[in-house]
Amino acid sequence: MMVDRAIIKTLEDVLERMRGAANSSSGGSARAINHLTTPLRSGRHEAADQLGADSLLRHSFGDARNATDAVDHLNVVTHLRPTRDLDWRERPGEVTGMSPIQKIRDPDYIARHYSLRTEADGRVSLVVRFHRSPDADGMRPPPVDLEKGVPKFKSDRPPAESLGFDEDRSRVLRPLPGDTNVAVGGYPGTQGWRPADYREIDSHLSRRQDAMEAAAEARRDTPEGSRERSDTIRTQTKASEHFGEQVSAHAIRERVHAQFAAAFPDAHIEFRHADGGEFDPSHASRQTVQAYDAESGKVFAEIQPMHSEGTPGQSNFDQVWKVDYQDGDPPDYVIHEAKAPSGPASERTLHGDDGIRVVKQGHPDYFEDTLQAMERRSDDEALLAEELRKANRDGRLDYLEVRSQVDESGQDHEFDGWKYRPFDGYNYQPRFPLE
Repeated sequence: MMVDRAIIKTLEDVLERMRGAANSSSGGSARAINHLTTPLRSGRHEAADQLGADSLLRHSFGDARNATDAVDHLNVVTHLRPTRDLDWRERPGEVTGMSPIQKIRDPDYIARHYSLRTEADGRVSLVVRFHRSPDADGMRPPPVDLEKGVPKFKSDRPPAESLGFDEDRSRVLRPLPGDTNVAVGGYPGTQGWRPADYREIDSHLSRRQDAMEAAAEARRDTPEGSRERSDTIRTQTKASEHFGEQVSAHAIRERVHAQFAAAFPDAHIEFRHADGGEFDPSHASRQTVQAYDAESGKVFAEIQPMHSEGTPGQSNFDQVWKVDYQDGDPPDYVIHEAKAPSGPASERTLHGDDGIRVVKQGHPDYFEDTLQAMERRSDDEALLAEELRKANRDGRLDYLEVRSQVDESGQDHEFDGWKYRPFDGYNYQPRFPLE
């Protein structure tokens, strides 16, 4: 094992203390210490290029055990451990002798193993050239950030910032009884929206369970890194995401229904599509839904999906709902980050004048960074971004996580509601109670 340069530096730092102790030791110990401090013409110690840590001490002191005892006596042995105890960033490569820290500071290493990429926001980043991986030491070049022109390990990013949730408004909501007199697969005009939602949710839940079982089998029976294993796990992830999105689409309807059912207890609140077409409960539906009184026909509100069609990608909100209360005032906007039961919260890396910050989904800076990404993508999204920004200023924007709940104790998984958790840092003022 090569001796790490950090060990040599540590030796140099402690030798002065050791020399003082050697004055009261045997002449052999003093000679050994003096030998260690004799530099070659290159300014480096001979043993540094050819001996491991134990061999270096043996070469100088004659016996490794005596050497260790001498250093222990001086309380410096913990500084002289072999390189296997070093942090991975400091561990030298077996071929080049360079640690990862030294590698990312070497312009030649960067030029060979990384390429420059201009991001959507105009920022320049470094991307690993995977066709030149691994490097001469068999190490895959580590992902790096380019901070003020200096490469830094992505693993050294600061912890993600979060303001948490508004616990006073957070709730766990359970499925409610639906109209069981609806034919399976049908939607008779103005009745039965809740059973239609539940059937769609159950369909996605069944696909999620099948995908989870297939993924567990793939992890058990297929080689790590294989195409089959990766595809199966990716299918599970997508199935879970779609299930979370379906529950989130149901949650916005339950929210608005509860508002008007409480405000107008004598009304029979139902949903229909604004264009009069057949009700589509799918989370992928792009149709505007009306909340109305099935007896009088009075329309109380319209719910319009404003998010991008399909599964959301990077720098997007999962779901954006425009809720027009038909009262002549500007609409409310409800942003859902839709989550499966164990889905992790997304994080965003922000590159500012003060360096790199990481913020979690829901943080006000995450919200603003997403709006800026929308403004860069298209004119339509830029207009929506400005509407969301203005709604937030006016107290008309509710930004929350909707996390689906599943009972997995039985043979078949069962839908068990969702957690409704508004993010802290916003000042939403509902015009109707949300209880």
